[in-house]
Amino acid sequence: MIKERLNKKFMTDEKISKVIKETIKKVFPHIEDDFGANVFKITEVPHEHCSGFWASTNGGWKATSNVSLRDVIIYGAKFGIRKLDESVKALYRFYHAIAVDRFINNHPEYKGRKVTYEILAKKDNKLVEEFDALLYDDLLDNCTFDLVFQVQLFMKGDMHANGRNNSKTHISMFAYVQEYKLLDKTITVREGYEKVIETQARKAYSIFDKVMV
Repeated sequence: MIKERLNKKFMTDEKISKVIKETIKKVFPHIEDDFGANVFKITEVPHEHCSGFWASTNGGWKATSNVSLRDVIIYGAKFGIRKLDESVKALYRFYHAIAVDRFINNHPEYKGRKVTYEILAKKDNKLVEEFDALLYDDLLDNCTFDLVFQVQLFMKGDMHANGRNNSKTHISMFAYVQEYKLLDKTITVREGYEKVIETQARKAYSIFDKVMV
């Protein structure tokens, strides 16, 4: 009897996990070998206990990708969320200032002078190319925004089910850009839960897609 209950729980766990995975794969563009630009890597949320690791959920799946600050700036892309777009502008100003300092270190004659593309172009286009390399290749290209949509499963009666809803099997959905939370929603697993996951996934992807040029 105990074995039957365990098998039933496992199959329920397995079925829900499969639905989560299929829903995420339906919404987020990806390729199985994870090769290519502007695609999402779809991976399982760790849930098997092992040495040095104690799982906090009963599993789930997540879609992850990233976009460089370089591409966001070059293509004039925006997340469409004020705080995020202001963060992009602030980061650009920060790295631009670093690029100017490095350029001046290489060309001390520009110390105390304004450094702009127009000024450098009048002197020598090679200076423009050098500044571009400092700013875009060395700095902006190495600054990336992580894009994450994650769905976590918590089974009723399991020790992991403590928290928001510990009396029913439930699912928590999160979406992040770096540490900025885009959504945080928890639902119980009942008829129609697949559509809720898909709706939240599409909501997150609509924001991610704006900058994935």
